[in-house]
Amino acid sequence: MSFQILNKSIFDTDVDAYVNTINTTGVMGAGIALEFKKRYPLMFSEYKQKCHLKEIKPGDCYVFKGDDGIYLLGLAVKNDWRNWSTVEWIDQSIKSMKLVILENDIKSISMPLPGGKNGRRGPYGPIPNYTPPPEDNKELIRFIEKQLSEFASKFEIQLNLCIPSETPIKKLEKLTMDNFFTV
Repeated sequence: MSFQILNKSIFDTDVDAYVNTINTTGVMGAGIALEFKKRYPLMFSEYKQKCHLKEIKPGDCYVFKGDDGIYLLGLAVKNDWRNWSTVEWIDQSIKSMKLVILENDIKSISMPLPGGKNGRRGPYGPIPNYTPPPEDNKELIRFIEKQLSEFASKFEIQLNLCIPSETPIKKLEKLTMDNFFTV
């Protein structure tokens, strides 16, 4: 078992746990978070409630176990969806995730790149006095690999960092009578 980087979606892997990057306001409105919301509505409902009760804080690893036995882990890398992720919260949420993995005897995990694509987005921008994730994903990948490679090897865990290279095709605009005849 080991740490590996895969050129595929986390959902294209067969694992004990899928990881999502989350905020602490209970919003899953874009990217992989939105995909989790659609695929796992019970998890989303519980996550939203825990955020409302302020039970999830930046740096936490939220845990949900589905009826199918699959774990859904949420790395709280943002305090608000409008802010950017921070290196400090990414680091702390990975430490929290390691404990969750060991406590639940999870042997295989697939995760996206925390602080990647949507981690550097949000109208409020970077958080003052915190470190934004590096703009170069290669540097961010090295940071994540350093945090998880030795851990995966030591505890015999298959840990997949999934970074699909192709951009998903955007959904076609819904046809209406107003835009149907537009040339």
